[in-house]
Amino acid sequence: MRLAVTLLPATSSDPALADRIATRICHITFPAASDVDYSLERSVDLVNWTHLTTGSTYTETVTYFDEATEGLQFYRAREMPPSPR
Repeated sequence: MRLAVTLLPATSSDPALADRIATRICHITFPAASDVDYSLERSVDLVNWTHLTTGSTYTETVTYFDEATEGLQFYRAREMPPSPR
């Protein structure tokens, strides 16, 4: 599964504050099958992963926004096993 990650610029209505904002927003999208649960995770070292969200979709694309702090970050999406019904 291929994820698309776009780094959005920091914005603020106060120009003085905008210069001091260190946090950027990552816009993450990936293709998804309908009625399938996905787990989105983040890592700084590709060894230890932090769970960000789990969700299912009824569309062909999943979209998530994450605050990006300084440094390199990696993202992965995993298909979750079906929930017992």
